[in-house]
Amino acid sequence: MITTEHENSVEKLLHRVEDYCTTSFELFKLKSVRKVAGVIATVATHLVTLIIATLAVLIVSIGVALWVGETLGKLYYGFFAVGGFYVLAAILFFSFGEASVKTPLANALNEHLLDDENG
Repeated sequence: MITTEHENSVEKLLHRVEDYCTTSFELFKLKSVRKVAGVIATVATHLVTLIIATLAVLIVSIGVALWVGETLGKLYYGFFAVGGFYVLAAILFFSFGEASVKTPLANALNEHLLDDENG
């Protein structure tokens, strides 16, 4: 026979378990939001840096193309030379460089997402 005192204890226990579950879920949501915000901020920062670097490389490339073209006697020779350099660089990158970029990038994202030091 269960007394009302035991019923009250069971109800209190169930209420505490419910509160614990709710609190744990809220904490999980907050940690998840913080992780995602960190990843988005990191990606945005790297994207802005990439855009600035791309513009710098573009301007330097145009300057080098003009200089090489002037040296070779025709301006368009310089643009062909610089374009050929970038085609060669792309071929080498796709042949040998994918693993050197893909693995470190995946590791960095995993480390950032799975880092429990900050939360």
